[in-house]
Amino acid sequence: MKKIYLSSILYFMSLHFAFAQGQLITDSIFSQALDQYEYYQVYLPENYDPDNQDGYQSIYFLHGSLNNHTSYGYLIPILDSLIANGIMAPTIVVKPNGSQGPYGGSMYVNSVLNGNVEDFIIQDLIPYIDENFNTKKDRQYRTIMGHSMGANGAGRLALSYPELFIGFGAHSGTPDINLFDIFFDWVIFNAFPTSIPPYTFAPGGWQSFFFIASSGWSPNLENQPYQVDLPVDEFGFPIDSILQVWSQFTEAQIVSQNPDIGDLAIFFDCGIQDQFQFFPVNEGFRDTLVKYNISHIFEYYEGGHSDKLAERFPRSLEFLDSVMNAKITDVLEINLQIEEMNLYPNPSNRALNIQFQLKKSMKMSIDLLSLEGKKIRSLITDSKISEGQHKLSFELENLPGGQYFINFLFNGQNFSKKWSVY
Repeated sequence: MKKIYLSSILYFMSLHFAFAQGQLITDSIFSQALDQYEYYQVYLPENYDPDNQDGYQSIYFLHGSLNNHTSYGYLIPILDSLIANGIMAPTIVVKPNGSQGPYGGSMYVNSVLNGNVEDFIIQDLIPYIDENFNTKKDRQYRTIMGHSMGANGAGRLALSYPELFIGFGAHSGTPDINLFDIFFDWVIFNAFPTSIPPYTFAPGGWQSFFFIASSGWSPNLENQPYQVDLPVDEFGFPIDSILQVWSQFTEAQIVSQNPDIGDLAIFFDCGIQDQFQFFPVNEGFRDTLVKYNISHIFEYYEGGHSDKLAERFPRSLEFLDSVMNAKITDVLEINLQIEEMNLYPNPSNRALNIQFQLKKSMKMSIDLLSLEGKKIRSLITDSKISEGQHKLSFELENLPGGQYFINFLFNGQNFSKKWSVY
């Protein structure tokens, strides 16, 4: 698969080389699901022809919380450049509004508080776009992607409606409920930096993320005044019963309940320094996919929740384009071609021993990460490892006891295992 990075896009821009300009339309439709008019944007590639017999592939882009259908404007010149330079086929991109409800986000689910946002997209918007624009109607030529709240929406909708989508791309999402307590602690720490429990929760600031997620995943019109069930109690401890409800909306839970996802193509990524502590959450989803032998691409990078999106969006756009044009190669091979891997420590000297078998030679990097996903040490950097059985040993003196991630990068794909030191 070809690779495209922001530096390439900026290079094209600087040379004024084949840099076209598509058309961006902002409009609304009456949604039966929401019982109101709702906004969307649609991007039409340059020289869009409504009568072209071949039609155009389509991508649905879901924005993050506290945003709307007009956000992520820099996506448009990225599309212009990728299409103009032949890296991506001419594509119609649809950006629905997902900011319904009182708190600035809907989680793209049906909710008694926010309205039937999922049905708005699936039952109202997609048929409307297919009827009024020259799209290819088959699911082979329809994909979905998103960031943050939109990443969760994209992954969940693709897994829930495989008859509509051939693949999805997710950036900095929350695909696994496990390790959410790290996110909760981070929100409380920032929301109440000088306070001690019991806490009084109210919408606004860092607490907004509790209320946005709860408005979609755990609304409760009887619980006044905010009409949601929050995932933490007044002392900041997670409430298991609410987390059980939340888990039903995560990609990891959907896959665990039905691992047979057919040929759905999956790309997701997350910055190691994601300030909401979503990196280990994404690692958890990757581990679920590996457990069920489901093909995917997971990438991590040096960066936070949103600061590298202009570099990351071209990766998922090219991936989705390749899926719709059936250009995926062995990059999607599952389990990183590892037949077996074992980790075990030597308590006396904190040595890390790794045993594994490769089916073919490949380049490898190995990093030691904290449970929050921050790199502690690079153990191997871009080294060629031959086919066959291997045993590697690393002396990690002065390493405190606790839980860590050993992150392996094989030929551009990631694989992690949790490691406990006593």
